[in-house]
Amino acid sequence: MAVGKDAAYSVAVRQLPDAKTLAFKTLQSYDDGRVDRWIELEKSTGGGHGHSAPVLELQEAAPGAEPLAPSPSASSSVPATPTPSSTPSSEPADPKAKPSDNVTAAEEEKGFSLALPIGIVVVVLALAGGLWWFLKRRRTGTA
Repeated sequence: MAVGKDAAYSVAVRQLPDAKTLAFKTLQSYDDGRVDRWIELEKSTGGGHGHSAPVLELQEAAPGAEPLAPSPSASSSVPATPTPSSTPSSEPADPKAKPSDNVTAAEEEKGFSLALPIGIVVVVLALAGGLWWFLKRRRTGTA
């Protein structure tokens, strides 16, 4: 990340944990080799690295909200502590993103790739060129 640029993070959570706060320990690397460690859990008093971890304060669920059932694919070997899974983005998040901009992987798989027709055209042209060269060489060899 370039020095002086802000990072934008996106985090998707299916269900928040039963806690009052959620800390996001972060290491921020810059192009000049410097690394900021935003990992302190308490307000820094000058003895640590000087950067407190970003903390999200959680509130009670909205009235009428229903808790989600655990996913059937979740296994008991999943660690209880959260693991970082988001990556920094040098582009700011677009709050006005259109639904058409959010293409899922399944929708992309249904789409027609241009690589296949281009590859077929290249192969056909190569075969036609090879055939033309062979016939031209054959004619000049018999004359």
